[in-house]
Amino acid sequence: MINILNTKWIKQTIWYVFSSKGQEAKKVSKFLKEQLEIYDHDLQVMLDDISCSNLTEDRKIMKILRWVNRNFTYVTDRVQYKEAEHWADIGESISSMKGDCEDGAILIYCLARKAGIPIAQIKLVAGDVKGGGGHAWIRYISKKYPLVVYFIDWCYWYNSQSISKTKKSYFDYSDNNILGDDKYYRYWFLVDENDGYKKVKW
Repeated sequence: MINILNTKWIKQTIWYVFSSKGQEAKKVSKFLKEQLEIYDHDLQVMLDDISCSNLTEDRKIMKILRWVNRNFTYVTDRVQYKEAEHWADIGESISSMKGDCEDGAILIYCLARKAGIPIAQIKLVAGDVKGGGGHAWIRYISKKYPLVVYFIDWCYWYNSQSISKTKKSYFDYSDNNILGDDKYYRYWFLVDENDGYKKVKW
């Protein structure tokens, strides 16, 4: 059932300039794969602290979200790195336990994958949100509710309630637009450690 939503996306290599000080674009899926491989031990240490190994996937993702929200401090790239844009690797994030939206989202993604949440259920997202700004968050599909997506957002529109009870669901059946409420407008891209994705029109 989960693949009903995922088949509406086609694979596309997603490149992104990770630092405003440099001009070299990096393949985002390769970056995520490297984070999972290089920082495997560090991620496991964090998961041991989170203690979610025996939980369902829905409860795992919410417990990881709460842990990141409590332990990871939001700070802009201009303040932390003296750059307009800087995508930190997991090592930088662990060292400082600070970062902006994509740094926390990348940490949640890597923790979730290390915790065993299947790749079909989780994607790192960048897109437009209320106020006209760019943002990064997690797109999650629950096996219990496979026809809608859930946004796991540690800093912008944080919601720590359980998915089964009050977590807001969204619809992304058409183009790159997001239906659900006016907080999230549209996707720029979806990505996991294997591929990047763009939308197929229904």
